[in-house]
Amino acid sequence: MTQGMNAHPLFLMRCKQPLHTVLACLFSLPVAPTVGSDPLKYDGTVGLSVERFNYDEKDEADRRIDAENGTLPGLFLGLRARSGQWYISGGMQAMQGEVDYVAFPASASELKSRTSEDMREYSLALGFNQSINQDNRLEYTGGLGVRTWNRDIHSLPGVSGLDETYVWPYVSLGIRPVFQLSKTSRMDLLLRAKRTFDATLDVEFKDGLFDPVELDLKDGRGVDLEATWLHQADSATVLGIGPYLRLWWFEQSDRFTLTRNGVPVG
Repeated sequence: MTQGMNAHPLFLMRCKQPLHTVLACLFSLPVAPTVGSDPLKYDGTVGLSVERFNYDEKDEADRRIDAENGTLPGLFLGLRARSGQWYISGGMQAMQGEVDYVAFPASASELKSRTSEDMREYSLALGFNQSINQDNRLEYTGGLGVRTWNRDIHSLPGVSGLDETYVWPYVSLGIRPVFQLSKTSRMDLLLRAKRTFDATLDVEFKDGLFDPVELDLKDGRGVDLEATWLHQADSATVLGIGPYLRLWWFEQSDRFTLTRNGVPVG
């Protein structure tokens, strides 16, 4: 956030430290019809989530700049096509809501506000199934995705808010052990690593005190951990529930000078 008309910050630094998200509850409804006599089979997934969101940002001296935390509801949609041991899958996840925001200015007391969050993630992956024994198997996955984060930090009296838009494409590699617990239930675990590339950040100052900023972010990394219990309700419906942990880390972005009407502010 920027403070009023008397503030003259020279630099804006974003994306320094981990972005932590935790999914508290996942509910999904896969269906798996077979298309005629074609061996290709399809699975559709619909999931609802309640996510605990935590974000920390620090400078090069490891001093906290700002933080956000709160609960975000979400929706997940997925489609998978399977043939033999191979499959290809695509998914979309969306989360929206408001969370608490707090800034830690070096020369002032804490500033508390709210942030409107809008997060989207789109992914495409290729997977391979390997049987371990009659009941258990391993799935290996690799793919591409992109995550967007629209961050609307609300203004306070005398303090301007910010509109920030992050976009980070990524590549991913993962492994999913699948354990058959009974004839109608199984446990799926997932460990997935991600690496971002060509990440960008666009910033607009709500009071118009400074010119909009476009910034290329340094590469980041992420980890997904999931544990999902699934129950075969009938021949075409599977119900599932489980927690997951999603972590993102970004290196400190380069410093740059803010401008007003194209003139550097000093």
